[in-house]
Amino acid sequence: MEPASRREVPPLLNVFFLKEGDAWRLHLGPESFRPSLERLFDYNGEAYPVLVDWEDLDRHMAARGVEYDAHMSHAGSVELTARGAAAADALAEWLATSISSGLRLTHEDGHDASKPATG
Repeated sequence: MEPASRREVPPLLNVFFLKEGDAWRLHLGPESFRPSLERLFDYNGEAYPVLVDWEDLDRHMAARGVEYDAHMSHAGSVELTARGAAAADALAEWLATSISSGLRLTHEDGHDASKPATG
């Protein structure tokens, strides 16, 4: 009997963050879905409520030597896109850890950890 084939993981990860009160609602497009995130997003590709530490994201991606695009709308929503397998994997890892463990504070600098520094 042959082992089950693994689903192909896309080399792009795109996630949209919508601010709702003190938390964020995350939307993951079907083209970005990957096995490591399945248990964290519902059938519609949403996760809520999520607290986000934007500085932690920057540190995480920099430590892995990958880049991502961040676009903030005038209304305060944020879209993150990681292109390439290494960047998409790093962003997926950060998302999985952030969503499953809640807010991960690693510093005490008085900044609002759930407010993006992008602008």
